Amino acid sequence: MKLTIIANNFQKNYTESYIYSIAKFSPAELFFIGSTLYDINEKQINKIDIRFNKKKDLEFKISFLTKAINLIIYYIKLIKYALKNKDSKVFHFLWYRFPFFEGIILNLVLIILGKKIVYTVHNNLPHEKNNLFIRLIFNIIYIIPHKLIVLSDYVEKKLITTNKFLNNQKIVKTSHGLYIFKNNFDTDFSKIDKFYNINNKKKFIFLLTGGISRYKGIEFIIDFISSYFFTELIGKVEFLIVGKSDHSYFESLKKRIKQSNESLLSSHLTIRNKYLSENQMISLLKYCHSMVLPYTEATQSGVMFLSYTFGLPVLASDVGAFFDDIEDGITGYIFKKNNYEDFKNKIIMLINNKEIQNRKKLTNYTNQKYSIKNVYSKVFDMYLNLNKA
Repeated sequence: MKLTIIANNFQKNYTESYIYSIAKFSPAELFFIGSTLYDINEKQINKIDIRFNKKKDLEFKISFLTKAINLIIYYIKLIKYALKNKDSKVFHFLWYRFPFFEGIILNLVLIILGKKIVYTVHNNLPHEKNNLFIRLIFNIIYIIPHKLIVLSDYVEKKLITTNKFLNNQKIVKTSHGLYIFKNNFDTDFSKIDKFYNINNKKKFIFLLTGGISRYKGIEFIIDFISSYFFTELIGKVEFLIVGKSDHSYFESLKKRIKQSNESLLSSHLTIRNKYLSENQMISLLKYCHSMVLPYTEATQSGVMFLSYTFGLPVLASDVGAFFDDIEDGITGYIFKKNNYEDFKNKIIMLINNKEIQNRKKLTNYTNQKYSIKNVYSKVFDMYLNLNKA
């Protein structure tokens, strides 16, 4: 059986981990179509290089016209690949870069060519995009594939309740799974101390990383530190927020800090608008004590599983799929969204819970719960059944 998996420059670490997992445990001959963003060099993975967006294009701006031409050429090459490789029946899209074209037009062309389409639904709708047109487009998108992979009960329920014409039998539910990193990284904690002006020996450090967006609840942390409820935690905890943000939103956060208790915030909150390399991200995960995810809305979070990969407990708001994968007192705690008192209480519970701070114990627990076999057994069966159909 031949299997083609297609990624579109999103979530590098998740994509690489998924590909490695499938290659290790699936009997399929695996073909991967993705840009040079992905560092996939395993012998058993056939990397098909038909994209033009190389690493150099991520470092230097290219014109809109050049991007458009490159995309058109890429789609033509992808269709040629499908025509040439008739025995590769299953095409799995991990992401759609342009949902309307790829999710509808391209997929219909591939189906006409006899391909079985699989799509991973990470979010039933894109973050912060919930207008009538977007909902209509995605209702159509979810009808077309032969199978839809969802990574939580929450997303599955959302799909079923918001898509009246969806055939529920095409949904395959699994889990996000832990991350696989092929490189070994050295961590120099003294550099982190100096660069961020923090000290993980003197304070309990909560990390929030990934893209800095409006739905991440950063305003809640700012207001919480400035509130009466933080009094009990003064000098004991610090929040480190690091990730890439658009300029206007980051400026609004800086303005909010100035209008709040700036002196208190300066000693308990460090926020940087900074893209993290893989090495830098892993270093912070090893350095900090817990991940904090005070999201205002969410379906699921790859950051949560990234934390579990490194034995980091998670403190998250009661939204989306966090209920599915956070076990109170074992892998983290869930607090009531926008509730300062409950947030404070859960912070104190986490700090006092020495068992949950045992990285080795938490890692062993999550490695067993989210083992590759447990996470992907249904996916392997799905690939095989589609190939036989």
